[in-house]
Amino acid sequence: MYENYYKRRIFQNHNTIWEIKLTVKKVSNLGIKNRKKLCYIKYGNVCEELEHSKASDIITGGHYSYVYTTSHVLQESTDILYLSTNKKKGLVRFNSCIAKNINPIVVKGIFKKPIKILHSILRIIVELFKYQPDHILCVRTHGLLLYYLYARINMIPFTMSIHTDLEVGKKWARKIEHSVLKNSNSIICHGPYLSKQVKKIAGPSKKTVEYNASNWDIIQARKDQLKTSDKLNCFGQDSRIISYIGRLETNKGTIDLYNAFKQLKDKTNYELCFAGSGIASPLLKRMIIKDHLKTKVHLLGEINRNEVAELLGKTWVAVSPTRKELSEGRCMAAIEALSSGVPLIAPEFGAFKYLVKNGTNGLFYEPNSINDITNKLKLMQHPEIRNKLAKGAAIDNNRFSTNLISYGEAVKICLEMD
Repeated sequence: MYENYYKRRIFQNHNTIWEIKLTVKKVSNLGIKNRKKLCYIKYGNVCEELEHSKASDIITGGHYSYVYTTSHVLQESTDILYLSTNKKKGLVRFNSCIAKNINPIVVKGIFKKPIKILHSILRIIVELFKYQPDHILCVRTHGLLLYYLYARINMIPFTMSIHTDLEVGKKWARKIEHSVLKNSNSIICHGPYLSKQVKKIAGPSKKTVEYNASNWDIIQARKDQLKTSDKLNCFGQDSRIISYIGRLETNKGTIDLYNAFKQLKDKTNYELCFAGSGIASPLLKRMIIKDHLKTKVHLLGEINRNEVAELLGKTWVAVSPTRKELSEGRCMAAIEALSSGVPLIAPEFGAFKYLVKNGTNGLFYEPNSINDITNKLKLMQHPEIRNKLAKGAAIDNNRFSTNLISYGEAVKICLEMD
């Protein structure tokens, strides 16, 4: 009806045309709820992560939690465009969410890395112009400054998401990051260690949301005593299990942990377990076969949250063997272990200093030292030492029961600040 009316009046009076256009717009918006448009720029493979979000029984911790919780918490009020640079080109849709991997250009020569980075940044900026978001959420990434400037030019709020140590990295890059941090509309911090750093850099009055991805589901699952998973039937009956839960990558220290375990002279009652997937998985498989340790070292692959809880219930000691160059901001797997009453062996740097009380709920080792990991594993072979630390972890687990909001809930708080 409006279309025909508009055509009849179009040549008669410009003022009437303007009035009709306004009327059509008002009528077309009746009964439609206003929705925000969020663009979330992050590392990883957002297409794979959004695919995981489609199934409620997939792991919601670790690197999957960011896309998972935002897509579920914000689905009633917000359209989301997830962007990441990844070799695996893709486009995935789920409810009101779109995930897009920006495939880097293929170039050769000594300048191939900066060209790839610049090309990816420009393509993401093109996506921003096409999508026209109402809010930008961005991690510490190569194009951080340009994405921030886009937000300022277009007068839209910008939220910076912090997951790694702010004092680690190249000096010039840290200056840019700290400048954006100070001028962002809001900041999301993963845990108290990073929150303290942000307050030091940006000031205590900055709009900051600290979140501690909840580990309550792990504790509850253990209480519920769910059905035993077939994946966890690989262990010996009286084995003392050394567990690693997380991404299988070299900078996460997975190869270091394997080599440290291999150096244990007495492995009679001990088995090493890796739960997770990643680029180091094929290498670990080859090493296990080569060293004839198939009965002693297990690669479980990805496991769901109930299986994480069950594995921690069987674990003698958990290890977070992160290398110093990774600069962990919180390490969720470490918190899940400690809050489950499992003692932890961890490197003495960064956020781990906020988690481990050496000699009370776990043991520190010298960062990047395979020999020192082995020494700490040897100490854990003494039941009296291990049980003392487990008791300390059980008593101390209330420390990890504050700010138990998901990442999606933290983002929602920031959006409501607009």
